[in-house]
Amino acid sequence: MSLLFSLLSGENQSSTEPEGPLGTIQTVGNLYRVRLTRQVGQWTVSIKSRQPFSLRVTGRSPVDFIFMFVERTSGNNTGLDLKEGRPQAGKNATLYLTVSDSTTLTVTEVSLVPVSGSGEVSGTTEALGRGNYLVSLDRVPDVRFSVRLVGQLDTSTRLSSKLFQRQSNTLLRSSNLTVAVRELGSRSQVKGHAVSNSSNCSSRVRRCEKVSSQSQEYLL
Repeated sequence: MSLLFSLLSGENQSSTEPEGPLGTIQTVGNLYRVRLTRQVGQWTVSIKSRQPFSLRVTGRSPVDFIFMFVERTSGNNTGLDLKEGRPQAGKNATLYLTVSDSTTLTVTEVSLVPVSGSGEVSGTTEALGRGNYLVSLDRVPDVRFSVRLVGQLDTSTRLSSKLFQRQSNTLLRSSNLTVAVRELGSRSQVKGHAVSNSSNCSSRVRRCEKVSSQSQEYLL
């Protein structure tokens, strides 16, 4: 099998050519590794194949980002708390994101991208300063997903700004499990006394909802 790699400018190179106008190509079995000679600019990749395939693009940049799911707190201690466990599938969520090089990048969009590539969820981004952003999401995909960041990269030395995109290399999974706890009785909670609670556990698996209930006693 032979593949043809092409640029919109018209340059192309066959997978049977170890070296050519695009760069160097290494072949190991059905794996093709292309190391490009000219890398600057926006790329459009098109692949035609009769067999299943996957594409992985690796680059280097001083700009990176980290993120975590958080919960908004109310009352006297208003703020953000780290959300334990996985985010709830189909529910809204809040993402706290930090960009490593905030002096050259302005974030314009943050989204959750399902592994299938369809059903992307875009969030509302709020800048907190010093490279920190708060992202509000209407829902979380019920399949594995990654986090994608889009922004404007400041290239003042070139008298223009360019579009920048970075996607997390790890896949996250949401939770389909919901646990609700309800106290039985109206007695106030007193230290040293047992309190009875009823818990309902529901799980959505393949569009089928399963519910189980149980009662437990806790000693305060």
